[in-house]
Amino acid sequence: MKTFQALAGTYERCLLGWQVTAIDQSDPSSNPENIDMEALFAHPCHKSVIKSVAACDKYIATGGDDDVIRLFDGRKHVEYGQLSHHEGSVTALGFYENSFLISGSADKTIALWRTKDWEPAAILTGHAAGITSLSLHPSGRAALSASQDRSLRLWDLTTGKCLSKKSCRMNLDRVHWDSQGSNFLMVGGKQLHVLSAKDEQPVASFGSSSLMFDACFVDDNTIFTGGADGIVQIWDIRKAKEPCSVPDRHANRVRGVAVVDGQYLVSASTDGDVRIMHKSQTKHQIEAQSGGRITCLCIREPLAGERSFDVVQTNKERKAKRKSEQQPRSSTGSSKIGDSSEREKAKQKKSKQELPVSVQIIDENKFAKSGLQKTSANGKVKRRSSEKSSSSPAAGGVAKRKTKLKLVPAVEEDL
Repeated sequence: MKTFQALAGTYERCLLGWQVTAIDQSDPSSNPENIDMEALFAHPCHKSVIKSVAACDKYIATGGDDDVIRLFDGRKHVEYGQLSHHEGSVTALGFYENSFLISGSADKTIALWRTKDWEPAAILTGHAAGITSLSLHPSGRAALSASQDRSLRLWDLTTGKCLSKKSCRMNLDRVHWDSQGSNFLMVGGKQLHVLSAKDEQPVASFGSSSLMFDACFVDDNTIFTGGADGIVQIWDIRKAKEPCSVPDRHANRVRGVAVVDGQYLVSASTDGDVRIMHKSQTKHQIEAQSGGRITCLCIREPLAGERSFDVVQTNKERKAKRKSEQQPRSSTGSSKIGDSSEREKAKQKKSKQELPVSVQIIDENKFAKSGLQKTSANGKVKRRSSEKSSSSPAAGGVAKRKTKLKLVPAVEEDL
């Protein structure tokens, strides 16, 4: 059995999440319908369109047209805070494990953030126009960036230097490494190219009948793409022939595709549909209608043994759970803290102490008293004097409130 989360951003400024449970279908005799998809949350988190979304085991990040990155605790589904370095739309995001986050923006810069303190480890500059796509090498030591300046750059993330630059004849919408880091793909317009990382020589090239918006590797020889005509296609780089297309097309353009374990293919469209199929099938096996216009998609795979997500529990179930946790321990139990509520308070106190200043969770009503103010250009948090400030709490810092993600009706309006 495989469990993962499908996450999507929308034009309506919402972060959407689903939990997917799939039965192993490697056995041809297994039921092809054994995929379950359950809504987790629909959370309005930006002031404008969400342009990008990324996730690792511990965190979820979204980038918006409002120039900020919103952070969430991926395990507890709690809003964690925001990063305010960029001065343009945040168009690309990516995590390397739980160690660092990379972000690209329309302001032409790329930022590398340490997750241990959410300080920028490096700011990469060199592109002459906005960033359109980023892809981290499987080793975490290098990254590819594509820009509207029609160039592709390879960066050494250990030094922050650009290792190579490649000029292209078209604007690139997507770049992506394969699982070994030996090849990478780039998509622009109706063209799909696969290049060798060793010498940047072409490995395969394909042309589509419509614009392609997103692409990723299924395995080292197979590519999954989605396009403006609503069709998702599978390409084999070993064979220069027409791709295999999934017969039941989306009603509108496909804005995001993703692959889980090289087995499950996920696609999301601006018609609001998120579809999942096993690669051995000829059509999608389950579909969820979000009610919003999806702009981006990513997958979060929880670690083995992670607790089941409880964000869709009813209020009655949550109250019962809290009540049971507050019950005193049996007298036979031995602990330095004998009461469960005291243990919980001690645990919360410890977790707050461990949080660095730059990502401290602060209640919005107490923000003015906290001594924190908006971040500086380099992403660091500044302290201010204890005098009362006239600035609004909504001016924000790196993190200013703790909000539980929950199911809410999607906002329907034209932007």
